[in-house]
Amino acid sequence: MRTDEMLRLVEELEGIASGGGYADPDVLKRAKAICFSLSLEPVGWRFEIASAEHYVEVLYSARKHERVPGGAAGARSFLLGDCYKLRMKIAQHEAAQVKR
Repeated sequence: MRTDEMLRLVEELEGIASGGGYADPDVLKRAKAICFSLSLEPVGWRFEIASAEHYVEVLYSARKHERVPGGAAGARSFLLGDCYKLRMKIAQHEAAQVKR
């Protein structure tokens, strides 16, 4: 997958983070598909992807977000933090590819 495609997926995940605090199986399904697509890349960001997927599940659950510090806003913050880390890892991966 090209860098711009990976960044587009992260951007879509950031858009998904703007909602939440309620159950939405369609959004959850799309977010999981994004995380799966990103996980197919052979680079070291599986932890961030797994964490992002976890917080999407929490954010789009009717009750799970109530157990996270800060509720839905806290889950959103953690998810956006994971998206930021993914962007940084993608940039590092691209820089390493350019050096070769």
